[in-house]
Amino acid sequence: KSTLDQYWDFDYREVELGREEDIAHNLAFLFEQGVRRQVAKSGGKLGVFLSGGLDSRFITMTAVKKKPHLPTVCFGIPECRDTVYARMVAESLDTDHYHYQIEPQHHILAASDILQAAEGMILPYHLHAHHLMSCIRNETGIRVFLSGFAGDLILGGSFWFSEVWA
Repeated sequence: KSTLDQYWDFDYREVELGREEDIAHNLAFLFEQGVRRQVAKSGGKLGVFLSGGLDSRFITMTAVKKKPHLPTVCFGIPECRDTVYARMVAESLDTDHYHYQIEPQHHILAASDILQAAEGMILPYHLHAHHLMSCIRNETGIRVFLSGFAGDLILGGSFWFSEVWA
């Protein structure tokens, strides 16, 4: 016999968060602390997936403070927004920047590996660079990547919002 029981509920109590300025300062501190910890744990073979998003820009800016000339990697079509913004950030922060062009056949050639790696947990089209990882490791020496996947959407800082919500 099966039963259906509620085992959790949302708590809708009002919570005093403090001043907006203090909240922003604490969030930035915690974010920077997390990036610094990952840089320290990487053993020096660290890189960042750098796109046009706020999250990867902030991660790169923070990591470069601990590791100057950090390798950064961007994927995309030449001159697309992510590629252009990533190149601008990389130049500004003096990173060792690599660009890998994504071709339509890449998904087809790596379909089996991509689907196996996704295991139904994430959308397979987010694994567009999966098949390039050995090439990237050999070319850059990077063994650990920092990524802010979708963090810009959570923080509200994606360039997409200007067009989507305009």
